[in-house]
Parts: sequence; C-alpha cells; structure tokens
Amino acid sequence: MAVVAVIINHFNKKLLPSGYLGVDIFFLISGFVIMSSVSGHASRNLGNFLVEFYIRRVKRLAPALILFVLTQSSLICLFDPLPQVSLTTGMKSLFGLSNLYLLEQSTDYFADSTTLNVFTHTWSLGVEQQFYVLFPFLTWLTGFSRQSAKGARNLFWVTVALLIASLIGFISLYSSNQSAAYFLMLTRLWEMSAGCLLFLGLQHSNRFICGVKNLPPAAVTIAIIAVLFIPLQFAVFSTVAVVMLSAILIACLRPETPSYNLFTRQSIVYIGLISYSLYLWHWGVLSLSRWTIGIHWWTVPFQVAVILLLAVVSYRYVETPLRQAQWSAVRWRNLAYGIVALIIAALVITGLSTKLYSKLFLDKPAFASRIAAISPQNASWNEAACTTDRASSRAIGVNFDQCNILESGRSQLDKKHLFWYGDSYAGQLSLVLSVISNEAQLPTNLFTALGCPASQFASTAGETEKGYCSGVFRKYLAYFLGKSKAGDVLVLNNAFHYWKPEDFLIDPEGGLNFQNGTTSFKHYVQEITQLSDELKQKGRRLALVSDIPVLYRNPNICSYWFAQMNNECTSEELINVKANEYRRSVSNTIQSNHHFNQKGGFLDIYTPTRDLLSYAPDNYAEIYRDKAHLSKIGALRLKNSILAFLRQNQLLS
Repeated sequence: MAVVAVIINHFNKKLLPSGYLGVDIFFLISGFVIMSSVSGHASRNLGNFLVEFYIRRVKRLAPALILFVLTQSSLICLFDPLPQVSLTTGMKSLFGLSNLYLLEQSTDYFADSTTLNVFTHTWSLGVEQQFYVLFPFLTWLTGFSRQSAKGARNLFWVTVALLIASLIGFISLYSSNQSAAYFLMLTRLWEMSAGCLLFLGLQHSNRFICGVKNLPPAAVTIAIIAVLFIPLQFAVFSTVAVVMLSAILIACLRPETPSYNLFTRQSIVYIGLISYSLYLWHWGVLSLSRWTIGIHWWTVPFQVAVILLLAVVSYRYVETPLRQAQWSAVRWRNLAYGIVALIIAALVITGLSTKLYSKLFLDKPAFASRIAAISPQNASWNEAACTTDRASSRAIGVNFDQCNILESGRSQLDKKHLFWYGDSYAGQLSLVLSVISNEAQLPTNLFTALGCPASQFASTAGETEKGYCSGVFRKYLAYFLGKSKAGDVLVLNNAFHYWKPEDFLIDPEGGLNFQNGTTSFKHYVQEITQLSDELKQKGRRLALVSDIPVLYRNPNICSYWFAQMNNECTSEELINVKANEYRRSVSNTIQSNHHFNQKGGFLDIYTPTRDLLSYAPDNYAEIYRDKAHLSKIGALRLKNSILAFLRQNQLLS
C-alpha cells in the first residue's frame, strides 16, 4: 500500500495529496525489519556482527541501485543537455549521501522542478543508509545484539529517548527549515525508531500491547487512507499520524480479518516483494517522461506497464539472485566486492558528467541556440547576491555588509543608496543591478531569501514558511534602518503570482476589494501599508517590483524536438496570462499604488512585464532560464527600464 500511494502521488499530486507519506511508512517498516534481522543474527564478536550486518545491507540494496543509477544516468544524458545535478545526485545515492546533496542544493522536495532530477527520490535511501551506520553500534552497545540479559530493555529505553529527541527536532525544525527536517536522517530517526520499538514491544505482551492488538484492522486501514488525502499544509500532523497508524496496523493485523486477507493476497504480497525495485524505477520512468512525452491520461497505462516491467525484471534477475548468492567464501570479500562495484559505478557516472553527456544529447542544434540562457557560465544569475534559504537558514548570522554590490566610497557618501531585498526574482536581477550600480556609481545592497514569495511576507498567518520568511525580512529591515539615510530606498522584489488574480481586484472607489481576497493577501497589504508609513516618517522610501510573466511552456523542456508532445509544451499560449488575468493583476497592483499613497506612504512599483512581453514571443528560449526566471540575457533586457525607474525615484541624475 505504501509504495502504491507514493507512485500515485508522483503521477499526480492532486489524486492523493499526501501519498508521499508512503515513504514515512517505509521508514517505519524499515526499522521493524532491521530490528528483526539483528534479532536473528546475534553475535558476541563485534567485528563478525558488523561484517555480517553490512554484507546483508549491501546485498539487499546495492545490485538493484547500481543497475538503476547507471541506466538512468545514461538515459538522462539523452534528454537533459545539462544533467550534472541529476548525475551528481545519482553518484551520491550510491553511497547514501543524496539526501545531504539535495539539502545542500536547497532542494524543495515538493517543488515542480524536483521532478526533473531523475534521482530526487533516492534521498530516502540516503536516510536509511545513514541509519544503518548508527543502528548496529546502538544494538551492540546496549547489549541487545550480544544477547545480554538486559540488552532488550536497554535498547528499548535508548530508542525511546532517540525517538522523542528526533520527533521534537522534526517538529521544531519543520517550522524554520523545512528542507532540513525533510531530508536529514536525525529528523527522520523517530520513524525508524518507532519501527524498532514496535518489534521490541510485540515480543513482550502487556496490557497496552494486548489492547492495540484487539483494535479492528479495517478501521485503522481506513484511517491511514484518509490521512493520505490530507492537504500538504498539514504535513507535520499527517506525518506523525500515518506513522502511528501504520504501527498500530502492524500490531493489530491478525488472521481471519478482512484486512489480513487483503494484505496477504498473492498479488499484494508480490507488490510488497518488488517494492524496492518499484520505488527505484517508478521515479525514473516518470522523470524521463516529464523530459519527453509528458504524463497524459493516455500515457499512464503505458508508463505503469513500463514501471512494472522494469521492477519485475530488476527483482527477478538482479535483486533476488544477487542477494541470495554467495559472492565469496571469505566473508569480508563479499562486502569488499559490493564496495568496489559501487566505486566503479561512481567512476562511470563521473565519466558521463565530464564531457560524454554532451555527445549523448539528442538535439544538439536546439541546444546550441539555448546554451546562452542555461549554460553554467551564463546562467548563474544569482552570483552577485547574498543568498539564504530555508535549507540553510544562513540569514541568522549573515553579515549584510557582505551583500554590497558597490561599496560606499568617500565620493559616494552624499549619494542615495539602494537596498534590494527579495526571493529568487530579486536574485535573477543581480547581474543587471551590478552593471547599473557600477556604471552609475550607485551604492547598492542586494540580499535574496530563496523560497519567500510575497504571499509569505505577512507574519500573522500560521504557515511555517511565513515564520521563517518574515523573520529573515525583519533582520534585513533592521539592517536597512541602521545603515540607510534620508532618501534611501528599500525595494521589495518577491514573487506575486502565488496569489490568485481576484486578490488584486479593485473596488469602484479605487480601494482594494478584500471581499474575495485571501487572508495572506490582506495581511500583506496591511503590513506593507504600515511599513510604507513607518519608512516615510523616517525619511526613507519603499518600492515594490512586480512579477515577470510566467511561461506556459518550460523552455528547459520545450526547446527540443523530443518534447513536442509534452503537456508542458502543448499550450497555444506562450505567456501565462490566462486570458489577460496576469496583466489585470499587475494593472490592479499599480492601481493599488494610489490606494497606498492615500494612506500616506511613499510606494512606487516597478513592472518589467511590458518590456519582457515585447521580446518573449520570439525569444523566450533565450531570455528565460526556466518557466519563471530570466537568464542573464533576459535580465539585461531590463536595464533601460530599471534605469528609468531609478531616475523616476530620483536615485539617479
């Protein structure tokens, strides 16, 4: 059931919003199974115990993983002109480090862009493999794997302590650093610890265990299915709930009940047997589909058939025989063979990631015209900005003075200063701001908080991202107030398009219409208005930068012939205006400027839309880095309009 839920969610998140929780069920089961394995392989010699433990793990995981990683690494090079992120993720996954790499890359697992990395899903294998490093030492030191008299009791209480600490860490970190809470083993340890405790608890009956065993499995099963439909914003609650309910189901599942009969059906058992291979291959098939033909209702049967075929072949001809085979009569050599095989696979991927991948790509002519927008040497548009994100929380101790594009020299002390703050939409303008600042000798400070759109600016709502985002902004605002002088401008450059167009409706009197607006938008308007008034009283000014147009067609996919059937590329419209809704939103935002000014604030709005729409229909593949961000070429197209905006606000002569 867990792997099926994950696959459904990865096909279409709307069908099963919390289907990703199947991975959390995996972690629980993994803890239960590994506890069972250690219980059946006790030893009084630490060396023998560790060698046997890791041999079983390598035989279980490595063969199918190596086959999958090598196959997918070769295939992604055919369709992704710059596959380095995927290839590096795949190579790291061989050694259980892909979760740490994805965290380092500030990956948001729930973002659409993650679906294009063919190895994103291997983060969960990294969590498990890191758990396997800790677990055998834990069982040995507590005496459990040495069959000490108090070993089981010692392990039980140590595991309880680890579960509580890890769960507290997961819940508290999720509100400030969601990616870390999601990807780190230490914040997932509580789930595997729950599986270990479940195994230990079932070995010794007590009143509580007997009560759980007598619960109706069907009701628990229905409750688990219900949790899988909970919206994403309740992720912490649903994660804890699904782990608890899954543990209860394992405990109360007993013969002669409908749930037991269901889960012991031959077809269901077989899906469980091939679940590891299913998990590996399903993401690879879906990711490559998103690079090529897309996922349509008519492709789903074909894609499901391919996933099943690859999983069955992997299970029958690779996973099972190599797990059961004796690789060597000498025990340590079994482990050595596995490690050598992993190293060889990593070397092959390293070879692909140097120059070979460019020779495999299928549409070199189209890539030649796209290279200016996406090649690493041209597309690193965030190079001039200081950056923080939810994965790193570097803003806690950042020195904002290091974010100066142009330092204030003696001859510039009397000049006005520009402080530019925002998310990735601010970062994409770092090159053009650097050019303008140096040419015009305009002292500029640019800081970006990735993953903090305007809809997360308000601090009053209870969503976890808002607490992080508003906290980072408050630190930067304090810096601005301390460093700026009268006449200086604070520019807020955060994405607006997460709001609905109706949020921007204006009533006949020219004021904002809150009747249809979202709560977060109301908070945003209130806080921005208040901030504008406060800055006016201090002699400072506030400016906003509205969105760039978002593309219907993803240029990273749709520029190439093999993706012309992709649903990312079949829209008749190029620019995502939805019958001019976007233009209306921007227009209404500008009209809101009048509303704000009536409140007494100095608020100006820079709108790059008109400039980009004049270029995008013919040159979107050149000026866009992806669906929603500009390349360096696109950013430089805005130089003249940004200069006009600065002159209008009397920042330049």
